Amino acid sequence: MGKKINVAYTYTESYIPPRCRKPRYRDAQGETTIEIPIVKPEDAPIAFRHPDSRLSASMDEEYYGWGEYPNRIEYSKTLTQKEYRFWNGNLYTRQHMGDVVCYGKGWRTVEDLENCLSTHNRHSYSFALGKCPDTKEEVEYAIQAGAEEYLLVDNSGVLEVWSKDAEPMYNFTTFGLGHNHGGTGMFIDNHYNPNIPATHYFNALHRDEAINAAVAAALLRGDDKSVESIRSTEVIEVLMPECVKRNPMIDHGDGDPFLNKLNAITEIAGSSFEAGLLVIAETTKNL
Repeated sequence: MGKKINVAYTYTESYIPPRCRKPRYRDAQGETTIEIPIVKPEDAPIAFRHPDSRLSASMDEEYYGWGEYPNRIEYSKTLTQKEYRFWNGNLYTRQHMGDVVCYGKGWRTVEDLENCLSTHNRHSYSFALGKCPDTKEEVEYAIQAGAEEYLLVDNSGVLEVWSKDAEPMYNFTTFGLGHNHGGTGMFIDNHYNPNIPATHYFNALHRDEAINAAVAAALLRGDDKSVESIRSTEVIEVLMPECVKRNPMIDHGDGDPFLNKLNAITEIAGSSFEAGLLVIAETTKNL
């Protein structure tokens, strides 16, 4: 069962005018139908959940930025939970209007999704092909691929809009020159950053290991003011351990060599001033 949506679109059509041999190109109109699956909550159980400040902002709840609260565990209890449903081999999170427009408020409605999908914009679907689709076949393929990102959950007669998301994991990141200049932060993330090495990522079952590694990195850099925040990092609640697939040491690479070198400098420097001079010298060598 699913919700069918008619999608009008424009594509590039080739034609040969009378008395011509070479094709010309023009915009043409087409229409296709997509279908978004509808499932019951029990058919798409919750696999993970964790507090999410961005989601809280969309719900118009007061929240603080990173480093502005004394104990993240206590503060996280006030935040809206981001939940991940597992269905047909994929994870989905409920979409809020902050996912759609800047400073959007509330949960995304089916009406808003239908309005957005019913008129095709070529550029918005370019991710499906790695290029802007032009031909009728390319456009229809891209539209169908876009529709496959969504899932509708029938929650007591109310259709909720959910979209594919990646498995949550822990990540620690260093900022600034060390010695509490910038600090060391611990986060819940869904995607790998190519600038950050695999050793800074941990799957949802390895929170303790992630905290220990982050604290060790912070102390090595002299970021002692970051330790309390790291130790009280929000918790990823794992309700379906079989959905934990992340293996950063295999999935992810070594990070950017130059940034790794700068990070190593901040670990050996005796002060942020010394780190700054060493960073400038290393950067100058690479100009």
